[in-house]
Amino acid sequence: MQHAIKRDSNIELLRIISIIGVFILHQNGGIISQSEGVNTGTLYLLECFFIGSVNLFMLISGYFMSERHTVSIWKAVNLLFMVSFFKFIRYFTGLYISGGVFELVTFLKSIVPSNQFINLYLTVYIFSPFIGFMTGKLSREQMKRLLIIEIILFSIIPTFFYIINDIFQLSISTLWTVTVDGAASGYSVVNYFLMFSVGIYIRRYGQEKKFTNLLLKFGVCVVLLFFLTVGAELLHEGGRWTIWAYCNPLVIWIAVLWFELFRKFKFKSYFINHLSRSVIVMFLIHRDFFTLINMEYIATENAVLMVMHILGNGLVIYMISWGIWAIYINTIEKILILFEKGHSINITCE
Repeated sequence: MQHAIKRDSNIELLRIISIIGVFILHQNGGIISQSEGVNTGTLYLLECFFIGSVNLFMLISGYFMSERHTVSIWKAVNLLFMVSFFKFIRYFTGLYISGGVFELVTFLKSIVPSNQFINLYLTVYIFSPFIGFMTGKLSREQMKRLLIIEIILFSIIPTFFYIINDIFQLSISTLWTVTVDGAASGYSVVNYFLMFSVGIYIRRYGQEKKFTNLLLKFGVCVVLLFFLTVGAELLHEGGRWTIWAYCNPLVIWIAVLWFELFRKFKFKSYFINHLSRSVIVMFLIHRDFFTLINMEYIATENAVLMVMHILGNGLVIYMISWGIWAIYINTIEKILILFEKGHSINITCE
């Protein structure tokens, strides 16, 4: 309990909101295509409001791991095991429902711990002691310059060429700075390193800002992103996905403002800290609930009811995830802890 209390409950609450935001972003993908008129606009606005959710997780990690020069390999192994465990459950649940036949090769393929976010997160996690150590040698001005260079190369340039090629359909030769053919729309270890670095900078050099100013900036950014989304969609069907790329500087800035807003509310709550520990479970299982959600029905509801329905789904699934997490830590995790005892494996730069 004492360990949980030491957590910053304001940031733990932000983590809960962020994972519900991730669920909403993914759920919206199935609803937007079946909506029209006011409902479509409302869904666009909701998307812009929560678009910083994924980037937030890396920013928060950078903020809290900035001075940590040692990481545990067991944590990485446990996380990968959790990915495989829920894939294991998913495989046999699907087999039971469909009445299919067990196939060893298919089973082994299905439980490989492949998850884009988890794999990229763990890559940054393993490098984090060295990132923190090396950036610790930089002055504030040097760190600021490093961030500016990262943002230009890994955010502004890719976003510019995405807009030129995907929205205006110019198909010009590009100077990609992340991969040979794009920037994976921000789904890349480069973008995660960038957000991690932003978190480090805020931890070390972040200054207190007025809440009203932060809220105003946040509102302006969300509205601006909304109009860019509508404009992109009018110019080219599907153009909204280009605007919603996680490497978009406006999307990054929205994530930063989310964090800065919640950093203002400092409080301690065992309940929030305990509840937030199930964030990873919701991330791993939330898509499994999509088959139970009537996307078409939600898309045609009154706009207010639609938003309430979407938010309600997120809250209900989070509580279900919390229950599953409680079972997991009192069964599977206890077994894993027995293996971990006396076998500490760390990566350190000290």
